[in-house]
Parts: sequence; C-alpha cells; structure tokens
Amino acid sequence: MTFFNDQQKEAAARKRKHKGLILFACYDEEKADEVYVLLRKLIETCTATNWYLVRIDNNQEDLPWSEVQKRPFREYSLGGDNLFHEFSAWDKGWNEASKRLGDEFDLIIIVNDALKNSKPYEQLSFMNNTMVRYLANWDAAVGWVDTFSRVSPDPIDAIARPMRIFENKSRCYVTTTFIAFSRRVFLDVVPLLRVTDVDSMYYPRYEGRAFRPNCGLGVEYQNFLLAHQSRKWYRRYELDADTYDLFKRKTLMIINEGYLGCRIIATKAKLINFYELARKSKWKAKTLKRLEPFDQRRFLFMSLMSDLYSWREIKRSSIAFYRKKLDMDWAKPD
Repeated sequence: MTFFNDQQKEAAARKRKHKGLILFACYDEEKADEVYVLLRKLIETCTATNWYLVRIDNNQEDLPWSEVQKRPFREYSLGGDNLFHEFSAWDKGWNEASKRLGDEFDLIIIVNDALKNSKPYEQLSFMNNTMVRYLANWDAAVGWVDTFSRVSPDPIDAIARPMRIFENKSRCYVTTTFIAFSRRVFLDVVPLLRVTDVDSMYYPRYEGRAFRPNCGLGVEYQNFLLAHQSRKWYRRYELDADTYDLFKRKTLMIINEGYLGCRIIATKAKLINFYELARKSKWKAKTLKRLEPFDQRRFLFMSLMSDLYSWREIKRSSIAFYRKKLDMDWAKPD
C-alpha cells in the first residue's frame, strides 16, 4: 500500500485542509506562555490544517468555556480539573471540545506546560504539513518514546524483560508532555485517565512497603517507580511516612502515563518517536537532494513508516529502491 496512488490523489489531499485539535493543560503561567509560543510556531508551520486550541487552566477550575480568538486559529480557554492533574484536565477539555466543536478532528494533540523544560522541543520541527497529512490518513501517534532503562538502569537492563503494567508488558513508554494522535487512535484510548483507585493499589500507610501484592504492577515496574522518585527524578526525595502521600500522587500519574503508552501500542498503530526522527534526519538531506519532489515524499514516507528498527537498514533499503535514480552503488552508501 502506498501513501498516494498517483499525483492526482496527492494533489486532492493537499487541497483539503485537515482539522486539528490541541488540548493544552496549564499549571504555571510563565511556563505556559513559553510553551504557547512553541504551539503557535507549530500552528504557523502546519498551514494545511485548521487548528483549534483549547487552553485548560488547572489553576482556575471554575473558569467557564470562552472563545479567545478566531484568527489565525481558533483558541478557547477552559477551567481545568486538577483531581488527577493533567489527565483529568485533558479528559475535561476533550469532553467540552467534542460537545461544543464536534468530534470530527483528523488529529488530536495533548500537551502540558512541562514541554519547554523536559524535552528537546526543537524536535517539534518534525510536526510539519507532511506529518499532519500522515496522522490524518494513517493510524499513528507521534511523541517522545523513552525506555525504562534510560531512567532506571536497575532492574530492567539486568533482567532484560519488559515491565508489566496491568495486562500489558512493555519496554518503553510514551511521555505525555506532547503526543499527537490520529483520530482513530485517540478515540481508542480515551478517556486518557484510567487508573484512579488509590486504595486498591497502595497501602494506607508507609511501613517499608508501598504497593499492595495485587496492585496489578510487576515487581520490576514497582522498583522502577521507587527508583524514579527517590533517585532519578530531578526533584527526588526520600520515601518515608511524611512523603508517602506525595509518592502516591506522583506515581499514580506515571502509572497512567505508562498505561496510556501500552494502550497506544495495543492499537497496532505506528508509533513515531521524535528521538528516532532526529537521529534519522542527519543522513537523509544528501539523498533527498538527488530525488525528484514526488520521490522525496515517497522516501520520507518509507523511512517514517518502515518497520526496520535500524536506520542503517532503512538507509540501505531506500538506496536500493532508488539505485537507478540515484545512480550509485547501493551496497556502499555514502
């Protein structure tokens, strides 16, 4: 299956403007304003989309739905729901937006104001018109995918088996700082908040143990959460009776994040990693210059949608595919 069957189909797709929704959960006003600048730049870059941005303020939960502006994109503000932090805020934003604006969006983005400080936000440049058309026509999700071993070397690297989060097993998770979903994938995973029953997962008081035996989490994942909060997180703290409530609040959101990533993977959608795109993009510029515009788009499509995990494999396969047009020895790519 190809992305576009012919030039006419591509031209028709390019003429149609897609409909995109951004659910922006905010806490800190200064950070939110900085991330808002990044989102405006993304909107200005993706000109083939009619954008709707909903700013969800978790510091003003009673703020009513209101329209902020109509041009150059539609922007709305809404009071949040801080009961379960950004997850409950995103769900409230989606419920209000789908009720007032309709739910016929081609792609949906969730983002919070931690983006500016926690991720290499310059990689958002990959969210361009090509990527938007991608999400509008294919089942996919785009974001930063982290492996557990990057955060906690023990025990995942030593045991070399995936973490168990309820009925799922995974070696990685999708960080909820920024995720762009195609419509079908998003509708398959909403509501985003799924894990809320604190009493069934945690002991009421900390006496050397935090998680109940039947909490649904594997031992390795429990150790990961303990290591993340007490050793790896930049605001780490010592777990004791005084910090136990903080531990439960923080880890519950991490569990929701991990469980959301598992549900995205379970949809069989293509999971596109910004980290991987940044690594792949270092080579492709030289090859793209040798191809015609239509073949450039096909090459980008092949590299993004490929099931090959190694960029070297993708590189060699792509050169082999275009070896006549490139007029080069595919066995020895430059």
